[in-house]
Amino acid sequence: MMILNILKKPLIILSLLLTPLMAEVSDEDKVYILTEYLLKEKYKGMAQELNSLTPASPEYKALSQRKRVLTAEARNEAIATVYGKPKFVDLVYDDSSEMFFGRIISTKGNFVRDVDFYMPRQRARAFKKKVEEGRIEIKHVFDGNKLEFRAIELAYMGVTYPIHTIYPNTFSLRLGGYFVGVQDTEIFTKKNGVGATLNLQDLFEMEKKVSVARINAVYKFSPKHRVEASWYRLSSESSKSNSFTFKDENINIDANAALDLYFNTDIYKLNYVYSAYKTSKLELDFRVGLHITQIETGFDASYNINKVNESFEADSITVMAPLPVFGIGLAYEIVPHLMFNYTVDYFAISYDSTVSGAMSDSIVTLDYQFNRYVGIGGGINRTQMRFNATVDGTEFGLRDDVAGLIGYMIFSY
Repeated sequence: MMILNILKKPLIILSLLLTPLMAEVSDEDKVYILTEYLLKEKYKGMAQELNSLTPASPEYKALSQRKRVLTAEARNEAIATVYGKPKFVDLVYDDSSEMFFGRIISTKGNFVRDVDFYMPRQRARAFKKKVEEGRIEIKHVFDGNKLEFRAIELAYMGVTYPIHTIYPNTFSLRLGGYFVGVQDTEIFTKKNGVGATLNLQDLFEMEKKVSVARINAVYKFSPKHRVEASWYRLSSESSKSNSFTFKDENINIDANAALDLYFNTDIYKLNYVYSAYKTSKLELDFRVGLHITQIETGFDASYNINKVNESFEADSITVMAPLPVFGIGLAYEIVPHLMFNYTVDYFAISYDSTVSGAMSDSIVTLDYQFNRYVGIGGGINRTQMRFNATVDGTEFGLRDDVAGLIGYMIFSY
């Protein structure tokens, strides 16, 4: 009988985990079921004793505190049974921010989370040594009735350190669209105070509102270093035709003309990003890279006067302008899984009073991560370019403004 009582608890737990019914139950529910069972074992006789005491008595308060301790123990035992014990791996300390970066995994491989948390320098070295020796245990990994590995607390040398955890993804891909609401391209020339300005969208009645595909990829090769790349294309075109007839006693003219014009812009961006400051909710980074604009334009025109046809065209003209840019980025976790992001890339040039210009590309987004692999996001993107050049006393200039909404799905791994 004694042997059966000793084996009873492990056998019940094992049967719960191996039964076909439990195979359809989530790990979180398994933890909840095991916790309830373990609590019944630990609470034996406690409920009756609590009912016999008055809430104001010291005995009642002490027993209530004991109940809370037993509840925590039961939850941790259930988690260790289902998930295995959590442990630190690949833990690296950054002296500049006094932050630990690394990963928490379970001994059964059920979960993996990237982590970061603050710890003063005077404690960090001893702490890391204990982690490497396996003398640090993570216990607080349960929040209410739901597993929430974003809310882990670590007690070390009498101080509780909250550990911020994120999904351990090194690569993410954003696939979506860019819904352009504003697109204005102006070219001007001026000499001796006299000149002209041409707005391509207005002059040629080009489409101003377009929807285009947009791709963004991020590769994070260490906790504080990553590479970002993106591409999208803006295509504008117009088709105009006109005709008129002029007649009098001596003249009879029938004329018509047609103009087909296209103006395409490919935007490529490649940035190296360094995370200079990072806490559990806030990250500030600095970035440097290339903003490459490739412009492709051409036209096909024809006219007919009294059945005399003439046509001419310009083959595709391609201009590529790679600009070195620098910028900053800010990310803030509003609530778990919901991130506010702001980035701006900037470029400026001024040379010998003959060439000057500036470019800025700013993006504001909100990202929501459903789980480790899938998320959704959207926001606003605006790109402004201004360039002026003077050649032989003639001033040339380009102004290009593009702004619109972006929306995308996030795929991470």
